[in-house]
Amino acid sequence: MFGTLSGLVIGVVGTVLGVFLTQYFSHKNASKLESEKARLLFVNSHFIKGILDFVDSEILNMQKIHNDYYKSQTGEELTDDTTHRERAASVISSVAMFKDKELDDIFGALLEQRNNVFISHSKNNLSKGGDWLSPKQLVATLEQGIKLAADLKLRISELCSSVSR
Repeated sequence: MFGTLSGLVIGVVGTVLGVFLTQYFSHKNASKLESEKARLLFVNSHFIKGILDFVDSEILNMQKIHNDYYKSQTGEELTDDTTHRERAASVISSVAMFKDKELDDIFGALLEQRNNVFISHSKNNLSKGGDWLSPKQLVATLEQGIKLAADLKLRISELCSSVSR
């Protein structure tokens, strides 16, 4: 009788302890996930959205330069809308927050590519008939900017998903 009773008590205690530990660790993991979710929402709303908006503005500006080139007359100066670049310092600090050299390099290359698009299209427009780039080469400058923007977005996505794991 005592053996049966002690086996029953051990079984009940083991079951209760098992349920308690399962609930404890489940709650702990749920709290950790909620905390991580809140952190990612904060980072997204305060930093990532600003970076992505800026990158999209850069690409749209490159596309506008390219389109305006074909609408302009030979020798006419191209205009460059850089109003979004007023936020550049803020965006650069948001990019630096990740402390990721690859992301910094891609962002720097994107900024430089916008300059390359503007300079190549402007030079071509001012010297049509002279030593200028072909339409295919001009498109390539724009495509390089688009590729850099995609690489930057992908890198941010990788960084965010590696943090959430």
